[in-house]
Amino acid sequence: MVVQEKVVFRDLFNKNTYFAVLKAGAEEKLTFDSNEDALTEVPKDVFQHVNKGDEIKGNKTVSIFSDEDAKSLIYEHLIFLGIFLVYPLFYVFYQLLRIPAFNEWATKHDRWVLRIFATILIAIASVLFAIGYVSLGKSLVHTFSAHSGNQQATEATIVDRYEDVGRRKYETDYYYLALSFTDENGTPVYLTKEVTPNIYHNHQDHVTVHYPKGSPYSIHIEDNFSISNLFFYIRKLEIYGIMVLITLLLLIFGGIRLKKRFTASA
Repeated sequence: MVVQEKVVFRDLFNKNTYFAVLKAGAEEKLTFDSNEDALTEVPKDVFQHVNKGDEIKGNKTVSIFSDEDAKSLIYEHLIFLGIFLVYPLFYVFYQLLRIPAFNEWATKHDRWVLRIFATILIAIASVLFAIGYVSLGKSLVHTFSAHSGNQQATEATIVDRYEDVGRRKYETDYYYLALSFTDENGTPVYLTKEVTPNIYHNHQDHVTVHYPKGSPYSIHIEDNFSISNLFFYIRKLEIYGIMVLITLLLLIFGGIRLKKRFTASA
């Protein structure tokens, strides 16, 4: 496959997915709105060194999700699954206790039953929370990197756009802009960026992008504060908010328990 150009998909939290363009002109469309044979996803190191006219091997895709993105989605759903399984697990255990034979056995071995049950719950929660905090940490690192260093500003042309507004209250809204600009060296840069509704609706033809010098694909777009954006981010960060809240509650509960122990021993 001969490379015609390069293009990047950059999500809302500044993580990049890299593509080589196999059909001329596809770089000026949204990365997920191209023909099946227009793009091929490539690793970051290949993307950095490949040039127009080079031949490469890869898996053709028009998806905005890389393998790592797919793993992130799996982790996200596992976290939600773990959170919402807490009540059903307690409910199942409660119903089992209503069975005379099980209740009698559990009463005789109550200490071991509670230990086993608590250990299972703690192990599941620990794994899910670890995955969640790693994902959150990566998002923070990507965002910090985009805002650090010697910042360059340039005007990007909006060559394509798309919005996917959820029809139901629990559905997430998505807004995308396909951008084209030249970096400080005059090299053309093409990418699709997920943006907030405020940016999407307030820019029709051009938008100013900022990026660290030497990293033109690490762009961010300055956005004014608005109530609509606040609710947009709350919905996007809902899972992390739940995770942090539960962590704080557990820390508070643990602190109270430790205080009571020290008080009792004194």
